[in-house]
Amino acid sequence: MSDNSKDLALLDTVELKLGLAESDNAFQALTLSLLAPLLRKLSSSDVTVRSRIMSICSHVNTRYNANTKLELPTSDLVTLFSTATSPVVKSVSLVYLQMAFNRLSDSMSMQFLPQILPGFASLNVTTQTSIFAIALPILAKYSESIASEMEADPFKFTEHPNDLKLLLQKISLVLLYTVPSAGRPLNALNAADALPQASPLDVLPAGLSQADVKYITNNLKATWTYNNTLLRELKTNIVKFTTIDRIISKESFSHEKFMIYLIASVDVSHQVQFVGEDGQRRFAKPNYEDLSFILQLYRLYQGIPIPNGGVANVVTCSPASVPLRIKIIDTLLKSVTAASQFPQMIQVVFDALYGADTKPKLRASGMAFVQWIAKMAKTEVLTPVASVLFSGLLKVIDEDEDNGNETLRGFAYESIGLLGNRVPTLVSSDTELLTRFFKALSIETRNVRVAVQESLCQMLPSFINSSTETLDKIRQLILQHIDQHDHHARYVSIKYVTTLFPFSDPFARYICLIACSDIKLEVKEIAMAGLVFPKPVDGQLGIPSLSSMIECIQKYATREWNRHKVPGVTYIDNMSVVTVIHLLAFLRSLIVKTFDPAADLTAMAVVSEAKLDLLDTSTTRLVQQGLKYLTFNQTLNDSGITGYIQWIETSLNAVPSDGVLLSKAAFCLLELLTFSPAIAQLLESKTNWIKEFLNSPKSETRSSMAHILGIVATADMHKKSESFNALVDSLISAANDLSKTAISYRHGSVMALGYIVGRTMYRYPTMYNQMIDPAKIQIILQAISSMIDSDQTYMSIAGCLSYAELGRYGTLSTSQNMNEIHAKIQTKLQAYIKSSKDLKLQESALFALSHHSLGNDSNLQSILDFYLTLPNILSKQPEFNFNIGEAFASSLFGFSASCMDQYLDIPGVDLVVSKTGIRTASLHETYMEKVMALAVPTQNAVTKKAICVWLLCLTKYCGKAEVVKKQLFRIHSAFSSMLGDRDEFTQEIASKGIGMVYDIGDQELKNELVRSLVSTFTDGKKIAPQSVTGTTELFDSAVLGNTPDGSNLGTYQSILSLAADMNQPDLVYKFMSLASHHAIWNSRRGASMGFSSIAAQAEKELEPFLPSIVPKLYRYQFDPHPKTAAGMKNIWNSLVKDSAKTVESLFKEIITEVLKSLGDRSWRTRESSCSALSDLLHGRQIEQLEPYMKDLWTMCFRTLDDIKESVRKAAFLTAKTLTNMTVRYCDPSVYAVSKSQKIMDEMIPFLLFKGLPNTAEEVRAFSLSAILKLCKTGGVLLKPHVTDLIYTLLESLSSLEPQSMNYLSFHADSYNLTQEQLDTSRLSAAKTSPIMDAIDQCVQNVDEEVLVTLVPKLVILIRKGVGLPTRAGTARFVYSLVQRVPLEMRVHADEVLKALSSAIYDRSAVIRKSFSTALGYITKLSSFKAIEKTANSIKTKYLDATDEEGRSIAPVTFLEMSRHAPQAVVDIHAIILPLAFMGARDVTFPNLAEIWKQVWEENTGGSNLSVQKWKVELLDSCVDVLTTSPSWSMKRQVGKALVDIGKALGNGIVDIMPKCLNLLFDALAGRTWEGKEAVLEALATIAIEGKDFLVQHPDQMRAVEDMMIKEAKKNNKSYRRLSIEYLGQVFSKLESDRFDDVKEYLFQVAENREAQDDMDIDEDRIKPMLLAIQANAFKSIGQCFPFIKNQQELHSNSTLEFLSNNLANQVWNIRISVLEAIQLICEKISTTGVLASDATVQTVISGVTICLQDGKYRNVRDQATQTLKLFLRNVYIHPCY
Repeated sequence: MSDNSKDLALLDTVELKLGLAESDNAFQALTLSLLAPLLRKLSSSDVTVRSRIMSICSHVNTRYNANTKLELPTSDLVTLFSTATSPVVKSVSLVYLQMAFNRLSDSMSMQFLPQILPGFASLNVTTQTSIFAIALPILAKYSESIASEMEADPFKFTEHPNDLKLLLQKISLVLLYTVPSAGRPLNALNAADALPQASPLDVLPAGLSQADVKYITNNLKATWTYNNTLLRELKTNIVKFTTIDRIISKESFSHEKFMIYLIASVDVSHQVQFVGEDGQRRFAKPNYEDLSFILQLYRLYQGIPIPNGGVANVVTCSPASVPLRIKIIDTLLKSVTAASQFPQMIQVVFDALYGADTKPKLRASGMAFVQWIAKMAKTEVLTPVASVLFSGLLKVIDEDEDNGNETLRGFAYESIGLLGNRVPTLVSSDTELLTRFFKALSIETRNVRVAVQESLCQMLPSFINSSTETLDKIRQLILQHIDQHDHHARYVSIKYVTTLFPFSDPFARYICLIACSDIKLEVKEIAMAGLVFPKPVDGQLGIPSLSSMIECIQKYATREWNRHKVPGVTYIDNMSVVTVIHLLAFLRSLIVKTFDPAADLTAMAVVSEAKLDLLDTSTTRLVQQGLKYLTFNQTLNDSGITGYIQWIETSLNAVPSDGVLLSKAAFCLLELLTFSPAIAQLLESKTNWIKEFLNSPKSETRSSMAHILGIVATADMHKKSESFNALVDSLISAANDLSKTAISYRHGSVMALGYIVGRTMYRYPTMYNQMIDPAKIQIILQAISSMIDSDQTYMSIAGCLSYAELGRYGTLSTSQNMNEIHAKIQTKLQAYIKSSKDLKLQESALFALSHHSLGNDSNLQSILDFYLTLPNILSKQPEFNFNIGEAFASSLFGFSASCMDQYLDIPGVDLVVSKTGIRTASLHETYMEKVMALAVPTQNAVTKKAICVWLLCLTKYCGKAEVVKKQLFRIHSAFSSMLGDRDEFTQEIASKGIGMVYDIGDQELKNELVRSLVSTFTDGKKIAPQSVTGTTELFDSAVLGNTPDGSNLGTYQSILSLAADMNQPDLVYKFMSLASHHAIWNSRRGASMGFSSIAAQAEKELEPFLPSIVPKLYRYQFDPHPKTAAGMKNIWNSLVKDSAKTVESLFKEIITEVLKSLGDRSWRTRESSCSALSDLLHGRQIEQLEPYMKDLWTMCFRTLDDIKESVRKAAFLTAKTLTNMTVRYCDPSVYAVSKSQKIMDEMIPFLLFKGLPNTAEEVRAFSLSAILKLCKTGGVLLKPHVTDLIYTLLESLSSLEPQSMNYLSFHADSYNLTQEQLDTSRLSAAKTSPIMDAIDQCVQNVDEEVLVTLVPKLVILIRKGVGLPTRAGTARFVYSLVQRVPLEMRVHADEVLKALSSAIYDRSAVIRKSFSTALGYITKLSSFKAIEKTANSIKTKYLDATDEEGRSIAPVTFLEMSRHAPQAVVDIHAIILPLAFMGARDVTFPNLAEIWKQVWEENTGGSNLSVQKWKVELLDSCVDVLTTSPSWSMKRQVGKALVDIGKALGNGIVDIMPKCLNLLFDALAGRTWEGKEAVLEALATIAIEGKDFLVQHPDQMRAVEDMMIKEAKKNNKSYRRLSIEYLGQVFSKLESDRFDDVKEYLFQVAENREAQDDMDIDEDRIKPMLLAIQANAFKSIGQCFPFIKNQQELHSNSTLEFLSNNLANQVWNIRISVLEAIQLICEKISTTGVLASDATVQTVISGVTICLQDGKYRNVRDQATQTLKLFLRNVYIHPCY
């Protein structure tokens, strides 16, 4: 027999066996053994064999499809699939594998899946589709807990990385999938093939092709293909699968995982969004510069479009959804590579801006991407496409102008600017665009104008080096917009001017001058910056010539401006006064800079009310030489000087005049006059014009013009003696005019006379007596004397100045009259000097006295001696000592003192010093000795201060004099001795003096000082024996405060401390010259001393020692004493030229020094170190600070708890800086994860265990602040610390709670607050606390690994946590865990549930509620056993509790369980529902009853059917309570529950009647107790509802009747009232025939025989109770009346008569009860036909008639009427019936 025949025979046998299998089990057994071998035969080459096998498989499929519980041989099929080589075998076995996996449990599926997945990527697409269909739902069931029990890498992804890559790619496709909707619009790819009923292949999800859909849905067979709920769950779980580190390592395939999380983050389901966003936070970011990743993003964004001219196919797909496209663009914005990827970048931009389905947010993202491209794209890529982008952006601007989309239009403008910046050719030649944008600055909306301004500024560099033609067009644009109303246009105009045009361009400088008066500060500032002269470049100044500048100004001066003139502002040639002032200042600076390129004009462009600064001597000489050269070459007119003079004249002649302008113009004219005699020649003919300004309203103008007149009028006097004399006469006449109207002219005339006489003596030292009549000089002197005596200060000042001018250059006549006048004047001047309160007058008098002594030495010594008396007189004016020092120097040294150079103001005229003006060497030595004699340490403080200043002035102004040079060593010693003076000002003067000695000393002296400096730093060598000693007291006590050890403070001491820290005992010279902080140095006189050059000289010598100086000096800059800090900053600025570079290079030394100083004993050192540290931390990199982080925080915390408040405040600012730095370093989005993790690992434990537990409140506050910020930004870095963080933060909720809350908790009654109200407030505060926000952030990093350590600590907090906020926060955290990580939490749920079951019994109601809620949440994750145990425990404690608080726990907890874990609670309904049913009947605590009702409704829906379902359990619970509970209230609840059970069940109660009756009989036995009536009511209700049962069991009925009779006879009145009522109800419903047994008793109660005494008691409660009993008794008589005829005949007459007789003299409610009883009897008699006797009829009618006559109560009359009808109808047949 052949092999094929054998195979066929074998197959026949197999088929026969399968066909004969009668049961499913038998069939399954055969299949398990035969299926795999059968399928293996499919590899046979024989067609017949394969056909027979397929036939058998068809039969197998039929049987298996009919019964889904049948198992398949999964293991054999897996082996067959893995080993088969035949495609047919592999394919068919895979079909059965799919069927097998669908029938496996989750655990078995997870066991077999790793055997079929390896090699997945190498299979064909069809096989991949099937395997993916098998794997996808199984992978979605994996969790961290399941993976932890498996071996690492169960799917061998490390060996088959392509499998993982493909799997992740397909998972991302699953996330793109959406369930199709019939109403969903079709896209261009599938609209033509749409079916009436949409399917995933008809309406393709965005981003998916038909092939993709078929692949992921297994050809639409997946169960979730049309089910949104299943799809949502699948997406959520499959994303979680990708986060399991044990299966897929965090580092592998970050790009693919990022795509998954990116797509998930925009899913329509918030659950999927959450896991996607969580994945993005927790896992490493992709390499944004990876080209393949970027292309993948572009492909996802764009889809695969239909080819041009083609049709849609299986691989074409539409672009991603709009939300996903927005996310993709956000990702592309992080990639430089993406910006250069052509053409995708252009396609994305235009799709976002102009796509058919674009949205505003997408357009905004697209515009942001345009800007990113413009900034980051490679130039070679951007240049070709820039024009395309450019046109698209212009289109946005044009189209959105009508739509009003300001934001988008603004972005478009900015993008054009960026493009123009990157591709200059795009805009540089297109002035039309520039014109359009300039116009937009005026016509666009306010918000868009800012963007236009930014755009124009971005384009600005593109126009640099433009052609002349282009620049001319730009000039026209600027002229059109420099005067626009909108300041943006003016700003851009001036920006273009200052950038595009060189400083040498007159037009640009003119525009800057125009803009200097702008009302907008930003415009004004940039215009002012455009007037600052540049530094020379390659020896070239690059400034405009004066002539070109004048020409340009004249060209545009008369131009009509569009801008309206500002009211109240004076305009000159269409330029405001402010502009003209700036114009004069600029032209002046231009002249100076032309002749002296090295002149320092930093501040010359700044114009204010203050007088313009005088030029220094060297600059003045250079300008004079330059003008002299121009004059010599006869080019003065061509140079522009005449134009400058014309502008000065125009300013002076302006109408109306402006005081400030006049003073500035006059000063400029005066200064120009002092430069060149040629200027004086130009003005010789304008003497009268100059004279007119002597009457100017501003004194500065009068003074300047008087000075000008003095120079001009005295030139060439021999040619114009007549006019000169006439001028002098007119001025003398005006000077003697005392009328009030001429006071200004008088002031100017006297000053002019002084200048004229003085300049005459200057020009003609030997002939001035011939040129001016001495008699006139005497008159002038008298006029000056008169003016000095004036009561008006400014007049006296003018007199002093004029007197100084008269005597400065020579000796006046010495006649008797003149001498007397001189003596009078000098006496007056000395009086002013000593006693005037006006500092300016005092100063003017001093210089008048000093300068007058220059020309006449007759009283020189007396004047010098007078100076020596002034220190004690002017002790309160230390600044005035500078004036005295200058006066002393000028008097002693005459014009050889440098301070007198400014008075040599006639160029070309040399001063001839008269014999009386010459100072002898002996005079110099005499008075230098006198000064030096006063400069001793023992001198009084006032004198030392003055002498110190004088020495400084002598050194400054007379340093070149031989006598001063010889005294330099003595001067140096004097200054050194004053370094230790107690007055701080004296110390500073001395330190400056030492620096000045160094400056002017010879090389020998300089070398000695430098050696002292170096040796002091290195060896600790003392400087000089005469310097400060250890016993020197620096300051008066308490002037600056004390150190902790009591020592005084001061600037000098701080410098000493700096030196001492560096191992030197005394101060070094150069520090004395560098330290300058006293306010005097900011004054005009102090600044004139010019100490800035001294520091520069010392810099070179100190450079080698900077590494040892800088760390300490850096700290001293931040000394708490402002003056000390200012001094140290001056030292720093002088020694350290590049501060940033120096600090960077010496960072280690500086931070080490600062950290050490933070623990110093001196509070000043600690405070300065705090401030220094705060400054030092800014801008530091993570690598620099990492080694010091713990030390930084430790010392920062230490200073936060400092004993000194100011130190604590400084530490507060430092801590803020340190916190921000730490948070930034620990942000994984800012720094690399590896680097940030190191900082995080160091800081979190430190802050948690050293910061928060600290006793200092400030330390705790900053620690908490830092932790909260770290939690917010830390992300994945927090994971190793999550347990400690959460535990500590939860504890901190209480420990950091405000103390006021604790106080209130103990004094709540005092503030009319209940404890519950207060606790509720505390809970609300805890919920909104930032600590809870931080805890929520931490939850995002909780996984199964974290829970292992977290749960034990959480349990400790639940059980032993202290404080309401902590316990409430812990509860809230529990249900956060349940919501966030339910799968991971399930393992620990029982443990947490156990802890919560104890915590719910807290004393605080608020905490009980919180823990109950937490218990409700955790229940849904707990096991049945744990839940049952907890429920039983709660039930037991509820039944045992007697107070409301104890009994409230159960209903609240069960309600929370029912709400949050309804599925879990179903299993314990047998425990909860009976308790809820009983609890809902709690009359003792109605509030609890309401909660129990909610519990019942949550679990049953409130239906009575539930009572039927749970009747056995309900009854068992009632039995349990009644038999075991000692609580009467609980028994009452049982009674009420039984009542409602009976009513709900109706006849259905028959099944449980015996048990009910026995239960109730036992409960009713014994005495009466409060609430027993409920049990009796239950008996009555059950008896009534179970009537059928009692009828069938007469003995039970008899027992019920006996019990009712027995209970009705109890003595308790309230109980008797109800028991009699229930007795009547039961007897009536059961139709009882035992009226004989109750008749007498009821009659007795009805007549109230036993309670007559009680009725006499007038109490509110007893009497109504007795009446109610009586009423019930009457009604019960009617209810108990027999139904049997013979019994009725026996009792009818007597009963009716008894009732009728009791109708009289009764209250209304008893009457109604009696009438109702009669009605009941009548109804019962009507069925038997018993008739009443005539006497009875008469009695009844009489009694009822009484009721009919009741005029007060209508109810009584109505009942009587009804009763009479029934009686007459049923008992007595009246004829009318």
